Amino acid sequence: MTYLAPVAPPVPVPSRTPAPAILAVAESLQPDLTQGFQIDALRLRLEMERAFGGSDADGAWDWKLAYEAGEVVLVLFLRKFGRALLARAGSPSALLPILAKVAGLLPTHTRRSEEMERFQQFSTPLPMGLAALAAAQISPHDLVLDPSAGTGLVAILAEIAGGSLALNELAETRADLLRHLFPGRPVTTFDAAQIDDHLDAGIRPSVVLMNPPFSAVANVDGRATEATARHLRSALVRLVPGGRLVAITGAGFTPDAPAWAETFGRLTETAHLVLTGAVSGAAFAKHGTSFETRILIFDKCRGGERGGITADLSQPMSSDVAQLLARIAVDVPPRLELEQIIGAGQARSSLLTGISSLAARKAISTSRPAPSAPPAHGRVRIEAEDLAYALRSTGEGEATARLSDAIYETFRMQAIDITGAAPHPTKLVQSAAMASVAPPKPTFSPKLHDAVLRDGLLSDTQLETVIYAGEARAHLGRPQPVLPNAPRPRKAKAPGGTPAAAARLFAASVPVAGTLADTYLRSRGLTQRDHMSALRFHPKCLHRDEGQTRNIPRPALIAAVTDGAGALQGAHRTWLAPDGQGKAQVETQRRAMGHLLGNAVRLTPHDDILVVGEGIETMLSLVEAEPGLPVWAALSSGHLGAVLLPERVQRLYIAIDRDPAGQRAAELLSARALDAGIAVRVLEPRLGDFNDDLRVNGKAALRQHLAGQIGPEDRHRLSG
Repeated sequence: MTYLAPVAPPVPVPSRTPAPAILAVAESLQPDLTQGFQIDALRLRLEMERAFGGSDADGAWDWKLAYEAGEVVLVLFLRKFGRALLARAGSPSALLPILAKVAGLLPTHTRRSEEMERFQQFSTPLPMGLAALAAAQISPHDLVLDPSAGTGLVAILAEIAGGSLALNELAETRADLLRHLFPGRPVTTFDAAQIDDHLDAGIRPSVVLMNPPFSAVANVDGRATEATARHLRSALVRLVPGGRLVAITGAGFTPDAPAWAETFGRLTETAHLVLTGAVSGAAFAKHGTSFETRILIFDKCRGGERGGITADLSQPMSSDVAQLLARIAVDVPPRLELEQIIGAGQARSSLLTGISSLAARKAISTSRPAPSAPPAHGRVRIEAEDLAYALRSTGEGEATARLSDAIYETFRMQAIDITGAAPHPTKLVQSAAMASVAPPKPTFSPKLHDAVLRDGLLSDTQLETVIYAGEARAHLGRPQPVLPNAPRPRKAKAPGGTPAAAARLFAASVPVAGTLADTYLRSRGLTQRDHMSALRFHPKCLHRDEGQTRNIPRPALIAAVTDGAGALQGAHRTWLAPDGQGKAQVETQRRAMGHLLGNAVRLTPHDDILVVGEGIETMLSLVEAEPGLPVWAALSSGHLGAVLLPERVQRLYIAIDRDPAGQRAAELLSARALDAGIAVRVLEPRLGDFNDDLRVNGKAALRQHLAGQIGPEDRHRLSG
């Protein structure tokens, strides 16, 4: 996100490079990651404040630096455990869930700086980096160049695979981080779009891994559609003949797009495009964008060879990185022999087992085979037959249930035998409790192509999972048994907390204007309430604190909680002092009723953007400063994380309170929004909440404060 410009002059960031402080934050958080502890935004904030000697509100640091510290934590983790994890997993696909889980322990990137947006500094998520690594087939003989190395997330993967590194990063702070993280490795700071022009002539990479800006050019304002092509062309020139380039680009950068046909024609004059595959925007959601991306794999031609496109361009977009990895394992050919780099007798190898075995089965030819003819239009009949398996007897199951004293037991199939099924390639375990109970005997038999069993495409345990999944699905939709002569339950009287009761309360209330509710809102600095039909006033709303035996009528501000269709689902009550100057002097000052989960107080109508936060007064404060903002109040941090977002919303702003609960709610809602393809920014107050900001600093100051956080595409809504 673009962080706010405070009203007071900010405390300047120290002149020293922030890299050592970022590294200190990462080192302090690394033990938490090692132990599998969640690192939320609050914990990250505290460590940043400790390392930088101040808060983000004071200007000592910003969230771009905080997120870079989180990425450095991952680099440190992989430096320590990466080789062992890679060797133990045995394949990129097996390593994927481990890395995804580790990366998931860090906060989602919900705040963006102008530098991030201008130069499109979105680091490669670990799962996507793993896909690039699998495609590269790195061996200990390789020199790997990362022209846009960022914080080193891709570089560390190449290092644990055995490759030597040459790193380049234009951003000064990131380059300094790389020097700390990869001592002894060359780190340059050139514009990667001209990497071949500036890089030392002695650096001749055999592999290039790159995630270039999609449409940003150094020192040039605005968007440049040719940015990706420039980066690829320069990197290909620098790559040694026979070397491999793996690039992550925007999904639209593809040879079958008319706008890029000529570009790919030039790129493939000197290289073979051997695979291209798009993946959904969910792959980058953790890093703050839902942009759909693509992986491209080029093998540079050697002397006398002609380039071209051998990749299958008809493949659909992968839904996730796991699906993309499956394509890479099957469709990516082995590497070419390098020209004048690897001497005779030096065998090519890879630490990624599965890829090396594929390479061993195929001879490395001196030229690429011609692309196969495209399949004829129309449906292709796939022969499938029932998977045959045998049920084990009870005695056999009991034999496998003998347990050791360990917490985990080796996984064994206890209920079925599948003749001819390949054993699972890696060791599987299950808890001792699960191992002691034999699973039920299934009856479902899936229909599978004979190659699944014949070629070992699925292991025995994977086939068992398919069987039980089909067994479970077969039971879905079956009618529940009806017990004869069962007494019918009496229809209960509607309790007081139902939507119907909320509707009655709201109907019995009156408009706010001229009431004690009007007085209360004015005391909070809130005057912009025209056309806000969601707010009303009830002069005698019943109230009872815990332990009281009777209800006491008190004046209250009433807010309607509605769903996406505009139907009233609940009501929120704020009991007021007799003079309206504040809330009532009672233990419970606020209470909601009805169905609240997923719903909200819709204070103003939304359009393509929406601003959502917790309290009614908080969100009214934003309207006070900027009447053009569409705002909803979720009423609590718990409900903020669960708000159901409208379909046509394209950009979401989350107005948080400065407390741990607000931070966690923002992370939950951000993750859901990014998964749905909605761009997210977080709005942060200077004080506890935005109503505090309004009352302490005034309307103009709050408007200025918000202007620094609203995206450039929405600044036309601002009045100042």
